[in-house]
Amino acid sequence: MMPKIYKIVGVGLLLILLLALYAWIQQQRRQDNFSCIANVIQHNKETTINLIMSYVFGKDIGYLGVDGNIEQRGEISHTISRRIFFSYYNEDDNYFMHSTKNIIFPNDDTKDVPLDNYLPQFYLEGGKDIFMKIVYQRSGQYFFYADPVTTFACKRIER
Repeated sequence: MMPKIYKIVGVGLLLILLLALYAWIQQQRRQDNFSCIANVIQHNKETTINLIMSYVFGKDIGYLGVDGNIEQRGEISHTISRRIFFSYYNEDDNYFMHSTKNIIFPNDDTKDVPLDNYLPQFYLEGGKDIFMKIVYQRSGQYFFYADPVTTFACKRIER
């Protein structure tokens, strides 16, 4: 009689252990603490924008470094260099982000360039919102989506 009870208790403990392992794996999958870097290039017949975007997501807050240049046909190249601090919340890989502070570095000479023609307001001034779906890939990249199209891939950086 005793061995049957041990089997039942053993199976019960095994089930509890498997459920705990599953919960831990799901929590790790949804963990928002990550960093990644992307090279984003936008090109049309008049303008080419080449940006390095470095994202850092912590617990409910984040940081984004944007550095690069914009070349407009027939004009000199302009440097973009700014830092964006933001708060966010994540619901099933849907990130709702709100820029809290945007810092423009002295070497950013885009004051006379209509950046709002190329970048969402979130990247340009504080107090603006953006919604993105961010999906982790087994390759170690995050795909950032705005609308249904992949906007860019961001390579994970180990911290």
